[in-house]
Amino acid sequence: MYVRPLRSMDPPIIPGERLESFINDVYHNFGELHAHHRKLLDQLHEIQREEHPIIRTIIAPLFDAALNFRDSYMEYVPNYPIAAYRIDDEMATNEKFKVFCEVGI
Repeated sequence: MYVRPLRSMDPPIIPGERLESFINDVYHNFGELHAHHRKLLDQLHEIQREEHPIIRTIIAPLFDAALNFRDSYMEYVPNYPIAAYRIDDEMATNEKFKVFCEVGI
């Protein structure tokens, strides 16, 4: 797929006055979730490095994840319908955004 380079003179796909709100509603606490998943992945890689070729257990990092991901997911899950609505609404009212979502830039 070809992606044309962005030019600084291109107008934003989502108008500036709505952009921050859109990003907050759609991505919400993505950064928190990413950090939790990154930590789990790092722990699994560490186990793999230390125990390869026979991994005895991965239960400790999974328990840690289950205990520490909870609050972030409790915030994320109720926001999901809001994010889906904002994307659908933007696609219905903003042709540039619809094209961006369907075929890329």
